[in-house]
Amino acid sequence: MKAFDGATEAQIADFLAYDPAFNGGVSVAVDDMDGDGFADLLTGAGPGGGPHVKAFGGLTRNLLLSFYDGAPEFNGGVNVG
Repeated sequence: MKAFDGATEAQIADFLAYDPAFNGGVSVAVDDMDGDGFADLLTGAGPGGGPHVKAFGGLTRNLLLSFYDGAPEFNGGVNVG
């Protein structure tokens, strides 16, 4: 996953949100989840990845949360947008 600064178009992040073998796609959204004033990155695994949602700190890129929005065995993915 790559993220870019909206003002400068500079790349500010480049990391994998899910296992490198997963190729089902990822939906992405942004929101300040931790109240630090920086937009955090939310991801949802696409088809084949289950309803797995993760949030990464916009400043640190640290994992803020990880959960399944439904039964983990569901393989239809989840959209966070």
